[in-house]
Amino acid sequence: MTNAQVAKIISDAASRGIEVSEDEVCTFLGAKELLLKEPNNKVARQVVEESTKHFRTGEKPTSFARFVLPIFETDEEIVAGKKMRDDFIEIYRRLGRFGIAEGDYTAAQKFQAQHNLTSAQILTMSESELKALAA
Repeated sequence: MTNAQVAKIISDAASRGIEVSEDEVCTFLGAKELLLKEPNNKVARQVVEESTKHFRTGEKPTSFARFVLPIFETDEEIVAGKKMRDDFIEIYRRLGRFGIAEGDYTAAQKFQAQHNLTSAQILTMSESELKALAA
């Protein structure tokens, strides 16, 4: 699913005076995708049916079925999350040369605060610039 698909469903519902959240739409689209893979998934089917009714009539679902499903993300959110994870891995790799162990969030945060740096700045700094700060 894409952000555009989510926005279109929200817009379509809003044009009928029905307010739906991004989370509700992501759960609906994710349940539809899950049904394609697992046609006998009763929970996904229930979520699709309840959400379809909600988006058309405004009647809120009363079951907890949607909370049984995993949290679904749009393609763009998945890409952004992967980039963020890759960036943090690279930050820890760079800071690891100065005694900050991978996953030591406290030490990395202390280094950033001590030198008044953002994660983006660390990513753009060369090894020699980082060495100079750590010295």
